[in-house]
Amino acid sequence: MPEIFRFKNIRFFFYSQDHEPVHVHVRHAERSVVIVIDTLEVKKNKGFRSGEIKLLKEKVQEQTLLRRCGMNTSQKKKTKKISAEDLDNKNMKVRVNCWVDGEVILELKKRAKKQKTKYQTLLNSALRQAVLGEQEELEKRVKRLESLVLKKA
Repeated sequence: MPEIFRFKNIRFFFYSQDHEPVHVHVRHAERSVVIVIDTLEVKKNKGFRSGEIKLLKEKVQEQTLLRRCGMNTSQKKKTKKISAEDLDNKNMKVRVNCWVDGEVILELKKRAKKQKTKYQTLLNSALRQAVLGEQEELEKRVKRLESLVLKKA
């Protein structure tokens, strides 16, 4: 039974020769549930409460979307792949958990406080500049926007 992922000691897995429809087994201690991937329909719930089921469904949906976007494992034959054209990649945000040096976070928080923004926004901007080569700084953006406004006035 290959494990797909874990969330707070809850195992999400499947059996390789299992029956249709495509579904995921979820187990924590003595509790278990089966969730159909495409419809998020619950099958065979043993011990999970409704609030927990809602969270488990959200996790299954989140992982399914990531995989269909090609961000993790290979797709199943019957899975509809989402193309890049289906997504507005520039404005889509994806939650990522990673380790960042403490001094980097402290500096970002200090700058964010001065600019009256969130440090996560500054982190995203720094990553965009480093990875995508977007080097338009805040001052340049403000000047460009001011010139556009003045032209219209």
